[in-house]
Amino acid sequence: MSIFCTVTTMFSAVYLYSQKSSFNKVALSIIACITPFMACGTAMGTLFFCGVTFSPIMCITPFLVLAISVDDSFLMLHAWNRLESWRTAPLDKPMKEHMMGEVLVETGPAITISALTNILAFTIGAITSPPEIRQFCYSNAAAIFMDMFYQATFYTACMTLLADTKDVEGVSEKTRRIQQKMSRVVGKFLRWYVDAISNVFVSTAIVLAWAVFIGFAVLGLTRLHVELRPSKFFLKDSPMLTMDNLRTEEVVPYFTPVHIVVNSPGDLSNETNVQGLMRLREKLENMTSAIGPASTKFFL
Repeated sequence: MSIFCTVTTMFSAVYLYSQKSSFNKVALSIIACITPFMACGTAMGTLFFCGVTFSPIMCITPFLVLAISVDDSFLMLHAWNRLESWRTAPLDKPMKEHMMGEVLVETGPAITISALTNILAFTIGAITSPPEIRQFCYSNAAAIFMDMFYQATFYTACMTLLADTKDVEGVSEKTRRIQQKMSRVVGKFLRWYVDAISNVFVSTAIVLAWAVFIGFAVLGLTRLHVELRPSKFFLKDSPMLTMDNLRTEEVVPYFTPVHIVVNSPGDLSNETNVQGLMRLREKLENMTSAIGPASTKFFL
């Protein structure tokens, strides 16, 4: 993730915004990947301190939060690059404060809304799910909230210190040729795409395809079979999987107790009724493959 973010950030800064490649861009890209893990550490530590128990399924949370939240940093970074490409005044302290304020104004609503919608989704899951999934949803919601907090504080501070300025010496002839070629290719593709998507036949075909997709989705939902097995809550190398397999293969088929409830036993102070229940018990204990009286728990 760090390599991918560094390469793409460097490419866009140099070829889209005419900036120099520098260590600061590498640092900001890596910090963008570290921030979600910081948020997970803070969130999970707080949950454990409040008494929430650890569950193996919570091991997924850091990677989920990384995938959901890492884009917030690059929204801020590219907003800075875009504003920097338009700047004409010297980048002194008041100008840097103004630009960082503009970055937060431009990206703050998107970051906040996406974080809140994710938090609400996981909160609903925490309310309506089994205990294991509930802990998973709690950890995700808390980690996403902390990531939003760190984006507005920690990453903003890092950007203030490390964000680069445009190349005052101008771009090289090679870079300019690449920029012109990219502009032609992207412009040609966008013109083709806009013409195609604006065509009434293409638009109609897309809507029909969408309707077919929704139809199959509804059909699939009506046939969905939910199976929440204990094995799904453990890692592949967990010894609990061996125990679960033994339970499934050896215990459940042969040693599962039969629960029989007699709703209308009659008057239990009547000896005849009690003897009838005793005979019922004996018949069950003597059925084929039954273990016998040793396994019976009999309550009047």
